[in-house]
Amino acid sequence: MGEANHENEGPVEENEDPVEEAYLAAYQKKDHAKAKRVVQQAIDEILPHYPANDEKEYHNARSLMEIVLFNYHFAPKKEVVIIEEPIASYYRMYGSVLMDENNFPLARGYFARGLEWDPVDFTIFSEYMETFKAQGEMESFEHLTRMAYKYAYTSEMLARVYRNLGYCFTEKGLYVASSACYQLSLAYEPHNKNALDELKYIMSKMELELKPLSNDRLHEVAKKHDIPLGADDDVLGLSRYLGEKSLKEGERDKARYYYEVLYDLTGSDDVKTILEQIDAAEKDDGKSRKN
Repeated sequence: MGEANHENEGPVEENEDPVEEAYLAAYQKKDHAKAKRVVQQAIDEILPHYPANDEKEYHNARSLMEIVLFNYHFAPKKEVVIIEEPIASYYRMYGSVLMDENNFPLARGYFARGLEWDPVDFTIFSEYMETFKAQGEMESFEHLTRMAYKYAYTSEMLARVYRNLGYCFTEKGLYVASSACYQLSLAYEPHNKNALDELKYIMSKMELELKPLSNDRLHEVAKKHDIPLGADDDVLGLSRYLGEKSLKEGERDKARYYYEVLYDLTGSDDVKTILEQIDAAEKDDGKSRKN
């Protein structure tokens, strides 16, 4: 709105990890020194095991789609080894504490290190972007948001991209473009309070009734301001291709995963039918095994 509204992720709970549990316990008690100490110690213990070399590069990945997008966008020349220790998340945790302390330059450095280990982690990328927003570097914030769009493979991620773009347009005084972005954000995450509040603020600035733009008007505004409509074509294409490939190869679990990504982003009835067919085939197999 009129002031920077930072969407700091804070502590993102992922799985049972003694380091993360200790960090969360300290973070929730606002013991920032201990929270930072816990993750820094873990980082220092992990780093010596994965030294830089000419043959391998070491990375984290939190999902199959992260691996797919990393290979697609970065085309690594070395052998890629996905390590179990979530060092990228540890850098994010440390950076999140620094964000709470308004130490944005140092937080940026920690998020950047996290991205070295997992370049397409949308959560870390979002936190990294927030450091630019917090310091009023809006051109960089918008540029990074448009980069992050290429890594958005869930409806929540895509909604975040639209909120970021909406904020950029609000700062420029382009309220119609901003309202279009928040409308798109709410299409993917209907109950997000940040998007609803921002949209109400814009409508009050424009002295207009809170109502959505028509479809034709939305497309017109999107074209004028280079606002992408829907998920990135590569994300959609890759998830569809890998879903089809996995299904042909009899890997139903993988196929379901990729088609669920596609369905989440598109709501396509055709994709829903494919998912139902996968479930039906598994039930039939289960019955056959019992007999």
